[in-house]
Amino acid sequence: MAYYNNDQLLKYFEKNMKQVAEENIETLKLEIKKLYQKEMSKVQEALSIKHELEKNREIKSLMVTHQEKINHLGIEYDETLMNLRKNMVADIFETVTKKIKTFMTTKSYLASMSQKINAYTDQFPHENLMIHIQGADQVLGDYIKQTYPSLELHIHPNILIGGFLLTVKDQSIEFDQTYDAILKNQKDVFLQTSKLFVRD
Repeated sequence: MAYYNNDQLLKYFEKNMKQVAEENIETLKLEIKKLYQKEMSKVQEALSIKHELEKNREIKSLMVTHQEKINHLGIEYDETLMNLRKNMVADIFETVTKKIKTFMTTKSYLASMSQKINAYTDQFPHENLMIHIQGADQVLGDYIKQTYPSLELHIHPNILIGGFLLTVKDQSIEFDQTYDAILKNQKDVFLQTSKLFVRD
């Protein structure tokens, strides 16, 4: 068995203590490092979740704003399209109206109206018939006065183009032979078949 003096024992203990302390310090450092990494991972995960939530909120807000803008643009586009279609239809039927009024200055117009009036005067007694015409349609008015003096003739404020509205007084029957009615019917058919959806 080896014998040590006090100095040797002191140095031995110091050496062992230093070795054990260094080992404990290294172990402690490793534990602290692990704990630090673990806590930092939690912090980073929390920050990542917070960032993701904020990002999602921002994206949702942008999507809502973007959708609102799209909806607004869609409404404006629909209104613009409706107005364009409405103006297009108005132009078409304004042109047709002008052509009808030009036709009303011809002999063919008077011949057409005469044929239609004759069809009714052949069916009903003249004293039971009342005819309404457009105020400016002097040609037709003069023709009716000369050809059918027994017919009751009136100006109708709702006839804006031409033709006539004939009423059988004792039967409350009305025959609409106005170009206004014909044009309205044609316009309705046109709107249904042309795929031009026009808002009134």
